[in-house]
Amino acid sequence: MDLHRFFGLIRASDVILDGISWSGNNSSMEALAFGKPIVTLPGEMFRSRHTHGILKRLGVMVTQGNDVAEYVAIAVRLGRDIGFRSAVMRMINERKSVLYEDEAPVRGLERALEAMVAREL
Repeated sequence: MDLHRFFGLIRASDVILDGISWSGNNSSMEALAFGKPIVTLPGEMFRSRHTHGILKRLGVMVTQGNDVAEYVAIAVRLGRDIGFRSAVMRMINERKSVLYEDEAPVRGLERALEAMVAREL
C-alpha cells in the first residue's frame, strides 16, 4: 500500500489495533501523529512492547490491556463510546509533542554515535 493510502486508512479509522506479539513502531508513531487511539497488549519480548513504550512516554496508558480480554474490551469501548474515544484523542493530541518535538533522544543517539566513532579512530 502506498503511503498516501496508508495515511488515508489511518485517518478514516476510529481505533488502531496494535498487533499482538509483534508491536508497531513506525505505524504507531504515524497513527499517533493523527491523534488516533491505539489499543496495545505488551508481551514479554521487546518486539511486542514498542507501542507500550511509546504510549508510556506519551502518558496515555488507558488503551493498554493486561490480557486479551481487556485488549478486546478497550477496543470495543473505543469503538462504541465516542466520549471515551474523544477523551483519549484529546490526551494524545495534547501530549504528542513529547514524541515529535523532544530532541533529547536525538542528542543521546548523536553522543553515542560520536563516542563509537571516536573509539574506532
